[in-house]
Amino acid sequence: MNINQSNLLLTFLTVLCITPLFLPIYFYRFHTLNLINSALILLIFIIFITLNLLYIKKINILIVLSLCFFLWRFYSSYYISHGITDLNNIICALSIVLVFNFYSNRNITLLLNAIFILFSGLLLFNLLTQFIFPNGLFVDNPRSNLYRPGWLFGIDNAFIYYISPMISVIIFRSIYLYNRITLFTFFLICSSLISIFLAHSATGIVSLLLLYSLMIIYRIKSLNKIFNFISLSILYIIIWIFVVRINSFKSFEYFIVDLLGKDLTFSGRTRIWNVAFDVLKEHLWVGNGIGYTFKVSYTYFVAHNQLLQLIIESGLIGLVLFVSIIILVGNKIQVTKILPEKQVILSAIFIFFIAGLTETYPYTYIFLLLTIGYNLPIIMKKKEI
Repeated sequence: MNINQSNLLLTFLTVLCITPLFLPIYFYRFHTLNLINSALILLIFIIFITLNLLYIKKINILIVLSLCFFLWRFYSSYYISHGITDLNNIICALSIVLVFNFYSNRNITLLLNAIFILFSGLLLFNLLTQFIFPNGLFVDNPRSNLYRPGWLFGIDNAFIYYISPMISVIIFRSIYLYNRITLFTFFLICSSLISIFLAHSATGIVSLLLLYSLMIIYRIKSLNKIFNFISLSILYIIIWIFVVRINSFKSFEYFIVDLLGKDLTFSGRTRIWNVAFDVLKEHLWVGNGIGYTFKVSYTYFVAHNQLLQLIIESGLIGLVLFVSIIILVGNKIQVTKILPEKQVILSAIFIFFIAGLTETYPYTYIFLLLTIGYNLPIIMKKKEI
């Protein structure tokens, strides 16, 4: 693991420090543990905002924009729409930005080693629970007459929310420290594929296979300049319009129906999206509040699309703030010279939004990837020293 023994204690303490920020959804089912973890997250936030001010001595634009984005979500949800605050997830995401910003400027290797230990353990533990408890660790009952098995990472479609960023950061570390995919990293890649296939999640399978395909494509030097932040952004916009707005899937019928076992409405999501476009018009600028659901036929749903749900929750103001962060990070990635580490992070960010075409996820892990992307020039400079 290339962890110097003199840094062993620091690595262990760092693992303990970051664990509350990445605790899987299963643990939030326990009320007492949830309260303790929330208190720890708040403590981490206070500690690292202090450390950033004392030692880094500057608050960069990513921190400022992230703060604006989450404060707007809080304000628009609680004070304007009288909805929930989602304060725990907001503080958690901001803490991740602060933690990674601090270590990027101080000791990035220490943080990468700590994340490697934590994420490896969680990935393997989740896979183990799938084998030991094939019918689930718990039963999720989001509404009447709907019962779904859940494991450490939650229900089937939630797996990709954890697995994709976790395995991406693990691969990033392996290349950053060793300039190659280590044997244990390859073992984790295989484990992640087994886990996602056992979950039978069409979203997860497509997203993870696409993630690994992109990483392989990036190894082809002639394609490096073609697949960059700008081209992937344009590609995503086209896919989003084609899938979500136009609802045209005939060309993918064989893949969706025969291989993935889904219908051409993506299990009813096209009907949800059509209603969502009407709902977002009601409070277009400020949104309807975090976690807002709307009625489709006889049941209430979220939008099942990351960007649609963002507009419904936080309005166009929230969308503009979020897109500003994406552009800021994308510019940092774009100006970084072509390296495997750059392509790994770029692929991981792209895949989050691909998975978000048919699902809605919290913002914790995407802000981990965005913070790495923003600090990529500093991180790579330290590697060259």
